[in-house]
Amino acid sequence: MRIIDFYGVVPKTHGTKLQLPFAQKAINVDLYGGKLQGLPSSSYAGEVVGVDGNVMHGNIGSLHIAGKLVVGFPEHTFVAPDPQNRLGEHSFLFVRDGKLWRTSPMQILRKCPPVEVGIAAPCVAPTLAVLPNQGCKAEAPPAMCAPNDDPSCEDHFPPRATSYKVTYITACGEESAPSPAAGIVDVAVGDAVALHDPNTMPPNAVARRWYRSVIGSKGEVVWLFVTESASSGFIDAKCQYELGESLITDEHAPPPECILGVAPYGDTTTVVWTNKNLYFSEPMMPHAYKERHIQRVFYNIVAVQGFIDNVESEHTYKLAIFTDGLPYVVYGHLPDNAIIREVQDWQPCVSARSVCTAEGLVYYTSPHGIVAFSGSNAKVITADFFTENEWTAMLPHTQRLCFWSGRLWGFHDRGGFQMRTSNSDLDRVEFITELSDNYDACIAAPDTPMYVAASGDPVQLLTWCDNTSQRMRYTWRARVEVQSGMWRPSSMKVVGEDITAHRKRTSRTLHDHWTQWRATNGASVEAFIAAHPQYKPFYEQLLGKQPSVEVTVYADDEVYYKRRVNHGMPFRLPRIRRAINWDVEISGTTTVTELHMQTSNEDLTQEGGAV
Repeated sequence: MRIIDFYGVVPKTHGTKLQLPFAQKAINVDLYGGKLQGLPSSSYAGEVVGVDGNVMHGNIGSLHIAGKLVVGFPEHTFVAPDPQNRLGEHSFLFVRDGKLWRTSPMQILRKCPPVEVGIAAPCVAPTLAVLPNQGCKAEAPPAMCAPNDDPSCEDHFPPRATSYKVTYITACGEESAPSPAAGIVDVAVGDAVALHDPNTMPPNAVARRWYRSVIGSKGEVVWLFVTESASSGFIDAKCQYELGESLITDEHAPPPECILGVAPYGDTTTVVWTNKNLYFSEPMMPHAYKERHIQRVFYNIVAVQGFIDNVESEHTYKLAIFTDGLPYVVYGHLPDNAIIREVQDWQPCVSARSVCTAEGLVYYTSPHGIVAFSGSNAKVITADFFTENEWTAMLPHTQRLCFWSGRLWGFHDRGGFQMRTSNSDLDRVEFITELSDNYDACIAAPDTPMYVAASGDPVQLLTWCDNTSQRMRYTWRARVEVQSGMWRPSSMKVVGEDITAHRKRTSRTLHDHWTQWRATNGASVEAFIAAHPQYKPFYEQLLGKQPSVEVTVYADDEVYYKRRVNHGMPFRLPRIRRAINWDVEISGTTTVTELHMQTSNEDLTQEGGAV
């Protein structure tokens, strides 16, 4: 019985039916190059701050990376980049209490509160009154006389039928939809108009913008900017040629009430949603939504994720919509030419925290396993590893997924797992292993480390798998080897980089240097390593800790023998009894490259394991 390759687990397959080199148990293992080693330990990265700039305490629901700042939320919160960067670099949008908010790393570090996105329109039209001979008397171009007019009409200008609208504007420059048009009045040359807004400005409004009606070249009514004022009253004495840009916010409604989330679509469009409705913003205007751009799906929306398909096409950007029923995909030039299509794969999303993108695909958890969504289909990529019973035991409704270092990392309320996938073949999953650590939130980006955090007082942030000098303690149990008859091994060997080489580490040179140093400078191992960095790999040995692993041999699923191994030489197994089914479990922090068990030392050599 010789094991030289180490793979992950296949929970749906019984231990006696596993194919080489899959395992019954693989916890915290880093499987590369035919070696069995623990995952790199995580390192402390600081405390988590909330959007108010204060250190978080208690629950942590999700994380967001904004530049070099990692922001936490007490509940799972959908986040999208702010296409305008209104509050500085790396500004982002998020949903809280059913409303859309904006903040940025600079805003958070200054402990400034988030800013609400969008502003309500005035409900009542402004009132107005004509002020004779108090306005502009210059007109350009001169008026033309009609055929039946008085011959002395050269200086006569007929009064203009005029109306006004008012809008509100926020400190971020977001403008509301206009009020209803005021009553029409006739304004003669030289007259002014006194205006008053009877509405109460919303709390986030800082000024009013006034617009006057003007007849365009085609006979249409155009609303041109007059001025901006903070007060509710204003006197318009401007000439027509002094007016500014035209009103463009006629259909701009603020984000709807009771929204559940926000997501980006491409570089400029922002998407928010309620139970079954999606609202697409105007380009570069996350505060402005038109009623004619609302899309509705048949099922309740759980999560929405923008992504870029691997295959470049006319429409590169896509939007994945995951519901409690069928998924949907949106593509096309938004918001005017959006195309929404239902994908006929019944894969409901059971955890909004599980949605993440990786290499042109969107991953999420369903009742049947982890789903890879490409826009055209939703494929369960864990079907070969889990039945629905095993998958249910992993609590998919509590799972949070993160893609980093070519792997999917998942955490749930009972533990975690990792899996390496290949996006070129959705049926292929190279391995799945378990994680002993459990975290409430995780986040990663292509150019950042992976961060994890668990609820606490305070909430602490860790950089996942960051400390390569220290490894997690792993446990790996081989598949069951079914012998042809009653079998009893008597010799075993564990081969590993650290275990096999430990005698070399007690070399005379290291011993002499350490003895001399200790006599002169004291017994500080850290100071010795700092002065002699070439001996850093021998740190554990200098502390008196020899590299070792714990080996457990099972016979017919019962513990047969258990011991700690700290050398690479064969050792004897007790001759207790014979059995048919044999397997081995190994646990430790030391790298192992081979496990070998046979009936004698000679058999170890014959199988290729030199004694």
